[in-house]
Amino acid sequence: MYAYLESLFADNWTLDPSIFAYQTIYRPPAYVNGLLATDWSLTTPTTLVVNIRQDVSWQNIAPANGRKLLLLM
Repeated sequence: MYAYLESLFADNWTLDPSIFAYQTIYRPPAYVNGLLATDWSLTTPTTLVVNIRQDVSWQNIAPANGRKLLLLM
């Protein structure tokens, strides 16, 4: 059985290294892009609110057959 995990966030590798060179573990929010997330905010120190893209679908093969991604919270 295989599983694929899509990240909500990813490094923005299009930045000029003179701006931010990604040589540290910490990533400032300004230098991170969303993959599944359109935007996010830290409303309290323990609450991260993430808005997910609405146009995400599974691949068009069985058993998912291109269905829209359904998020259950």
